[in-house]
Amino acid sequence: MTYRENRPPVLLLIGSGHAHLFVLEALARGRLGRVRAVLVSPEPYHVYSGMLTGLIGGLYAEDEVRLDLPAIAKGAGAEFIAGRVTAIQPSEGRVRLEDGELLAYDVLSLAIGASVTAPRVSGGTMA
Repeated sequence: MTYRENRPPVLLLIGSGHAHLFVLEALARGRLGRVRAVLVSPEPYHVYSGMLTGLIGGLYAEDEVRLDLPAIAKGAGAEFIAGRVTAIQPSEGRVRLEDGELLAYDVLSLAIGASVTAPRVSGGTMA
């Protein structure tokens, strides 16, 4: 893989799984060198699964278990895009978002985390 001399490589992070939170931390600490990082996630929040049972048990409030992805990305010097990837085109080095936008990348990482589809619980407040 070759990078253009006058621009940093684009690191495209698809999803807000735990691994990408650590990548953003490394970026914020200057451990990744010269890179343009872009985080793509359909939701602006990541719910920390390690604290979910505490939320359900009443030990934590909603805002204590939610991580603000745009703020975390900004603090790390990364861009946040709210969107859902519908296609990966590795031969072209790009992905297509649900709205049709194409994002180019040099390095692609997937860490979408867990997703649970369940019926809404009466009285639940997480959205």
